[in-house]
Amino acid sequence: MKGLQDPQCQAKLEKLFQLDWTGFDVWAVGGIVSNWETPDIDLVLLGEYDEQRIVDLMVAVKQIGLIDMFYTQDSRFHRHDAIYRDKQRSAQIKKGKLEWNTLLFPTVKYKMRRKKGFYYGEPVQLIQNGVQIYL
Repeated sequence: MKGLQDPQCQAKLEKLFQLDWTGFDVWAVGGIVSNWETPDIDLVLLGEYDEQRIVDLMVAVKQIGLIDMFYTQDSRFHRHDAIYRDKQRSAQIKKGKLEWNTLLFPTVKYKMRRKKGFYYGEPVQLIQNGVQIYL
């Protein structure tokens, strides 16, 4: 897939938008917003912590396929500039449960891509407080 307008990406987003996101924001990040070919859609889920609801949403997203989503309460998730240094906690779904990690930014993956001339695009908000805002 290359970009949010890619037909395969659009088909996945149509399914994503059918889920009940009330109270959550969803952002597209990574390769899908960076003008390079990518095998998946990276998404960030922001909102109040409700473990069961987050797990249910992330399981539903995983079933759509080709979407990698993580949850955080840190709205600074999108900072990829070289000066930015911080640790952020985030969770991904593993075997039906949330698995928490602490990431150090910029990540090793980010640094490697920069050396190869790849630059991350700005995140794109798809859903705001449960309402689809990306068309």
